[in-house]
Amino acid sequence: MKNQLGYRKLMNLRAISLGIGAAFLALACSSSDDKSPPGDDIDDTDNTPVVNTPPDTGNGNGNGNGSGIDPVVTPPDNSNEEVDVNDLYVESILQTNCGKCHGAAAQAAGPCKAGMCYIEDVQELIANGKIVPGKPEESPLYDRLTRSNGTQMPPPGETQRPSQFEISQIKDFILRKPAAPAQVCNDQFITWDQVYEAIETDILRQDADDREFIRYISLTDRYNAGVCDQDLEADRFAMNKFINSISQNNRVQQAVEVRDAELSKSIYSIDLRDYDLDVDSGPFIVNGVSFADGWQAIVDVNDFAVEFQGDQAENVILQTGEPVPVMFSDTMIDVASFGNTYYGLLQLNDTRDTVQADLLLDLAGDLDQKITVRAGTTTSAISEQERLVQRNEQPVAGLYYYESFDLDPDIAGASILNDPLGFDGDANGSEAVFSLPNGLQAYIIFDQDGNRLEESPILFDNLSQNDNVMRAGVSCMNCHAQGLVPFDDQVRQFSEDNSIDAAAAAAAAGGDFEDILDLYPTNPELQDILSNDSSIYLRSLQASGVPTTEPKEPIASTFITFDKDVNLTRFAGLLHFPERQLEQEINRLDPELGGLDNGLTVDVDNLKALYANSLCVVTVANENRPADQVCIDAGIVQ
Repeated sequence: MKNQLGYRKLMNLRAISLGIGAAFLALACSSSDDKSPPGDDIDDTDNTPVVNTPPDTGNGNGNGNGSGIDPVVTPPDNSNEEVDVNDLYVESILQTNCGKCHGAAAQAAGPCKAGMCYIEDVQELIANGKIVPGKPEESPLYDRLTRSNGTQMPPPGETQRPSQFEISQIKDFILRKPAAPAQVCNDQFITWDQVYEAIETDILRQDADDREFIRYISLTDRYNAGVCDQDLEADRFAMNKFINSISQNNRVQQAVEVRDAELSKSIYSIDLRDYDLDVDSGPFIVNGVSFADGWQAIVDVNDFAVEFQGDQAENVILQTGEPVPVMFSDTMIDVASFGNTYYGLLQLNDTRDTVQADLLLDLAGDLDQKITVRAGTTTSAISEQERLVQRNEQPVAGLYYYESFDLDPDIAGASILNDPLGFDGDANGSEAVFSLPNGLQAYIIFDQDGNRLEESPILFDNLSQNDNVMRAGVSCMNCHAQGLVPFDDQVRQFSEDNSIDAAAAAAAAGGDFEDILDLYPTNPELQDILSNDSSIYLRSLQASGVPTTEPKEPIASTFITFDKDVNLTRFAGLLHFPERQLEQEINRLDPELGGLDNGLTVDVDNLKALYANSLCVVTVANENRPADQVCIDAGIVQ
């Protein structure tokens, strides 16, 4: 039925194309001198459909008219009222440029790439989260079309590609598309007492010898804030991917649902041993401080991790031996998905040499055996410098280690194009992405001396960080949501085109021209290598419970969402306190929270310092409430 719908819509497009095309030509000819940006000439009160298209999009290789004209077209009287002309135009672009792998035709020929067979159906793209109405930067479809300067999708090597004008039209279309109202479930709420009752029941079901390793991850703050079950699924994806992304175990393990009185599906248990986060795998060192297990390392930096007291809470603490046996998933991701906490949980060393030694890499041996792979580019999408990527193999079959070196020709001495063999690690920074034992990926940033950094001084992240700073962990996860990022090498072709100079440079570096060809594969070979390595990651991602077709990278999405300012609804969810009651009693809390009852918000970083204080106030009548010392430290005496 879905494919038939797409076919009918394309037929409708063909049926009205003559009338629309004639109007395009008339407008384009009469407006050829118009330099205003698309959409500036549109009357907001006019309900005429806006069709942002050139009169001739050419062959999809950027050969359209490029005029930037934004024509306004009235559909023919016999057009189908249920068909949005704007949808049809965008569907036509996508079907032409992406339908080979992701359209109905691809499904007829065999399995579609990434399981996506509906590229020519805008409504299906919206329903599956590939297009976020009104938000092109948050739309995975637009992100893939523009990432890496538009070279990632369609994949490198595909000659049929959308023009920059067509991509701008897709962006404008998404901006204009009205967003569907967010679904809110106001009738769901779980108290702290219910949380600890459910956890106590679960821990007592565990074997006595296992209880000290059991911990609990909660989504109840999101559940209480009215996030419906289907939307809460993204939080579950983030939770499962995160705990497996800080794991040194060689298998992927999903968290286990804990049944509660509300059947909320928002409380989960994990066994620290499944992720090598237990005491036997420790210690875990973060900023010079040693922690017995990985859980304690996260608790230490998590302002929302609060010790409770009460019959159920104290029994859980007794059974697990952990004062804070439960944490919110999004707060864990907020503090432990980047920087030194992330490094400490993965037990990554302080320098490139020690990290590579821990991974048992043999860089010299790989060169001798001619299994090292290199690729270079002068046009990186995330850096203003040239980049050299080198792939080495970990001793475990199939696992890989990639390192990307940032090369400023003024510092490195010469362009990588001119000296493909002479590179010896003399770069002003690098970033590594490598397989974890379970097949997911880890990330690390080094400075020019090979020392570990939390942030890159060179690369930028405009997708998941408000300040554009590239942070090890979460920034890399967002960029590598589908594994390795495809790109084309420029070095081999340049060397072949300039073989005499390349041979001379190779000789000066102690090699010959054939060594260049051995190190730098052809671009089709490079794409196969990247694809095969990505498949390892994608299989593990799927094993963690995250669909490989998930439109947003779940950890980065959770990180972004949590970083937003906090309103009354969200704060009530974090407190596990009824929103209406909190609105009436907000004056009992710190004055900095005043205004939440009038629609104002509070910066989440400011809220962190006020959370324990507020929790002590609103839970005073609970059976399970913050421990007395927590409240004393927060300035509240019960």
